[in-house]
Amino acid sequence: MDLLSGLKLSGMEMVLDLGCGDGKISAQIAEIVPYGSVLGIDSSPEMIEYAKKTHPKKECPNLDFFCCDMRTIDYTEDFDRVFSNAAMHWVKDQGRVLRNIYQSLKPGGLMVIQMGGRGNAGDLFACITPLMETKPWIRYFQDFEFPYAFPDPDEYVTLLRKTGFTKCIVQLKGKDMVHEGLEGFSGWIRTTWMPYLDRLPSRLRSRFIIAIYREYTKLYPPDSFGNIHIAMVRLEAIAERH
Repeated sequence: MDLLSGLKLSGMEMVLDLGCGDGKISAQIAEIVPYGSVLGIDSSPEMIEYAKKTHPKKECPNLDFFCCDMRTIDYTEDFDRVFSNAAMHWVKDQGRVLRNIYQSLKPGGLMVIQMGGRGNAGDLFACITPLMETKPWIRYFQDFEFPYAFPDPDEYVTLLRKTGFTKCIVQLKGKDMVHEGLEGFSGWIRTTWMPYLDRLPSRLRSRFIIAIYREYTKLYPPDSFGNIHIAMVRLEAIAERH
């Protein structure tokens, strides 16, 4: 909700939600702009299908969803606001996405995004990387490339200004992510770490998750309630199209 407040909505804006997922946040924005509209896009056909079923047109007439990769959107001055929450770090070519966002905004339009930032889940990656270099995992990760973009704030401000954005505010925010033991930890890995798990045969995925869990909890044991804590870092950026 703090991130949504940065959109500074009056109720009449046209809003683009990049990486909308299940459409829950898109629907919240649509309620705030009853005289405007919201378009949520996501590259997952399953997510878009779910969002459309969960938020049908008859209930949300100013809300729509479209299956599209944010790297290929081709709007020109169609939106007053572009919003994205926990999605843009999936794209390594941030410059391309920012150019698309800039083009899609009307002059004076605002971009408000949150994504993984420099150091995000660093302790966990420090456990996974050496694990990938051991047997039996090494054979599946020989040509593996780090799949995420976790930008540095200063570098991101430079990229925003190079794209043409003004009034750029970029900052890192720490977040303690808590998972309920092995079950909660496994569910998170299984649903969000697909670039790693997709390289493994299905029969080995649970074994790999347990191996990650063991390596991580050697250094960062569960708390007294059995919860696992992971230090996450979010990059928040607000910028205006000139």
